[in-house]
Amino acid sequence: MPRSRKLPLLLMAALLLFVACEKKSRTRNSGGSGSLTEGDVSSAVPVYTFVSAEQTLADARRAAAAEKWLEAAAAAEALLKEAPAHAEAKAIAEQARLEAPNQQSYQAFAKAAGANDNVGVAKAWRNIAEASLYKEKARPAYEKAKATYVASQENDARNLAKVGRCDDARRIVRVTGEYFPDVKGHIDDVVAGCRPAKEDKPERTEVASIDKRSEDRADTPVAGSKPAIEPTPTAAAIRPGEAPKVLASVEPPIAVPTAPAAATPPPGRPSGSVKKIPPGDLEALRISGDKSPALPGNIKAIARRDGVKRILLAVEVCVGVEGQVSSAKMLKSSDYDEANDAVLAAIRKWRFRPHLTDGAPNAVCTGIVLPYAVE
Repeated sequence: MPRSRKLPLLLMAALLLFVACEKKSRTRNSGGSGSLTEGDVSSAVPVYTFVSAEQTLADARRAAAAEKWLEAAAAAEALLKEAPAHAEAKAIAEQARLEAPNQQSYQAFAKAAGANDNVGVAKAWRNIAEASLYKEKARPAYEKAKATYVASQENDARNLAKVGRCDDARRIVRVTGEYFPDVKGHIDDVVAGCRPAKEDKPERTEVASIDKRSEDRADTPVAGSKPAIEPTPTAAAIRPGEAPKVLASVEPPIAVPTAPAAATPPPGRPSGSVKKIPPGDLEALRISGDKSPALPGNIKAIARRDGVKRILLAVEVCVGVEGQVSSAKMLKSSDYDEANDAVLAAIRKWRFRPHLTDGAPNAVCTGIVLPYAVE
C-alpha cells in the first residue's frame, strides 16, 4: 500500500483509540446513561461530572430511587452548581442528606431484628428520624419486636408482683418503659398496688465508714432520735443482753438499713461474748466456702440490660464458738433479690476455725463488702 494512503488510516485508528479510552474512563450509572464516577477510594465519596441538565437530573432521580443517597447527592449538587434555583435538584439533595444517616440506622435495625434482639431493635428505632422513609419501612418489624418483648416483660413483672418482689417488678416495668415509651402507661399498671412480701422493711440510713472518728462523733446523740452510728463496742463495754449494732469496719461509705435490736442473740452469738474483728482476721480462719460467692447466672445479664456496671453488697457475718456461721444479714443489698438471697445462702455455709481469745473460743462478728463487676 502506498505510504500516502497509510497515513490517514493511522490517524483514524489513533482517533478511535482515543475516543474508546475516554469513554472507558467514565463509569456510567445504570449501564452508561450518566456520568457518575467514583472519586478517591479511601473516602468512598462519588464524584459526578456534569454532562447536561437533563442527563444529570435523570441520574439523580435514578440514584434516589435505588436508595444510593451519596450518588444522588453528588448528581444533584452538580446540577445545582449549574442551575442554583433548580427546585427538583434541591429536593433530591435535601432528601439524600436526610436519608444517608438514616439508612445506616436502618441497617443496624435490620441486623438486630434478624437476630431477634428486641432491645437492639428499640435502640436502632430511636435513631431513625420520623421524617425518614426508613421509619415506615422499619415499622412492621418494630411493632413485632415490641409486642414480643413487652409481653415477656409484663409476664415477668406480674409474677414478681404476685410474690411480693415489688422492687424487681418495678425495675422490669421501668426498663420496659425506657425501651418502648409508648407502652409505659399500660405496663405501669402491672405493679400498681404491689405489696412487698416483707411489710416491715427498715428505713435506709446513710452511714459513714466506722472508725475511730465515727466513734468520736457518735458520742453525742440527736435529741429524739437514735444515733446513726454507735461506737464499736469492746468486751468491757457490752452489757448483758445487748448485741452490737454496727460493722467493725466498712469502707467505702455505704447506705445500710437500720433494724430493731433482736430480743435474744442468735445461736452462737451469746450475749456479752461477741467480739468485733476485722474481715481479714476472720478470713484467716476460713476452712471452707468461697469468699466471693457467685451471683446467679442470669443476674449479670439482667444488670447489663439495666445499664448497671457494678453490684456492691455489704454483709454482717457472725460466727459461733464452733466456727459455724450463726447469722448473716445484708447491710447493703442490691436491686436484685435473687442475687441477695443467693449470696446470703452461700455465706451461711461457710465454716471457720474457732476464734480464740486467751486460748478460749468466742463468737465473733465482722462486716464484709462484696463487689461484683457486671461488665
